[in-house]
Amino acid sequence: MKNNPILNSFKTSTLTLAFALAGLAATPPAEASTVVGGVIDTRGQPAALNVTFAPLSTPRADAPNVIFSSDQTVTTDAAGQFSLALKAGQYKVSVGSQTRDAFVVTVPEGAATHDWTTLITTPLTTLSVAPPALEERRFRGVPGGYAALDASGHVPVAQLGLGVPEAALFLRGDGTWASPVSDPLSVGRLRLAPGVEPAGLAEGDLWLEAPGNRRLVYQAGARQALETVLFTGSARVVVTNTTAETSLLAAGVGTLTLPANFLTPGKSLLLRLRGITSAPASASTGTFRVRLGSASFVSSALSYTPNMANRFTDFELQFTCLEAGAAGGVVAGGSFRSTSMTLMLGSAPNPYQAGLAVDTTQPLALDVLVTHSATGCSLATLQVSLQVLN
Repeated sequence: MKNNPILNSFKTSTLTLAFALAGLAATPPAEASTVVGGVIDTRGQPAALNVTFAPLSTPRADAPNVIFSSDQTVTTDAAGQFSLALKAGQYKVSVGSQTRDAFVVTVPEGAATHDWTTLITTPLTTLSVAPPALEERRFRGVPGGYAALDASGHVPVAQLGLGVPEAALFLRGDGTWASPVSDPLSVGRLRLAPGVEPAGLAEGDLWLEAPGNRRLVYQAGARQALETVLFTGSARVVVTNTTAETSLLAAGVGTLTLPANFLTPGKSLLLRLRGITSAPASASTGTFRVRLGSASFVSSALSYTPNMANRFTDFELQFTCLEAGAAGGVVAGGSFRSTSMTLMLGSAPNPYQAGLAVDTTQPLALDVLVTHSATGCSLATLQVSLQVLN
């Protein structure tokens, strides 16, 4: 048969068309997801490096094709960002050259764009003792999963505990809603924060008033101060065979020094000393000095009863702060009594006058001293207490 140019041309065109059609049938358009993300270093700076996605679930059919295990590597740009098209499946992601910087992502079906952090299905590899983990969204708000936050960023009440939550209930440590315990409060320590008087006082209210740091209680329809004791003596003091000024106070439990800013207008203290006294046959006297900080006042001379022996004595002094501050003032007054003699004493002739100029912003040491006119006089203190009245 002779060579026919027209026939040969037709055969060539037909063959070419067949191969073209076969090629189109073998490679149909494939839908793939777009995975986007970013990489920063431990300083928070963008990192330009390779990110490799190694398929874990191939080969798999994508008719009429088969997807084989081909690693896909993308290089992040100067801003640390990347974008890569991937078919559905699981991939091991390796970031940079560190083998520990690897995790698994699951790419879903369909042609959508996904942030790679939302596709992570395994804990991130880390060198810390308790590695952070990103949980799948299917664990959100379900038992064994994690709490789902509401629109305000709060954990919904229904996810807080067992039972029906109510305003009158509280959430216990075991995760159940329960009624408050009606038994009396039993604690080994209670600390009150300084504040103002509660609004709408009710029976039994207790608060620490500021300023003044006074413990107050509302009881029997009235505001009442709780009495406290600052000091009680634990040692006996005997002033005898001396005419030198000598303190009547000794060691004890607590303190005889008022802390800085302890005194506020109206705050009062009561000092009590009880003991015995003796005097010689000749006339003799005793003079008392009361000292608070650097201020003091001296009583008039008390004439002892001659030849008295071991007479019981009671010495009582009350201090009231009238003014606070660096130029503060305290008024003090009281009496020394025995079976046969009495002495009234005070810091000022007029009780409305302070008499003792003190700086209440500084610590103030309290002391009571006696001076005898004769060595034969004797005064012993056996009991001492300093009480805060309000």
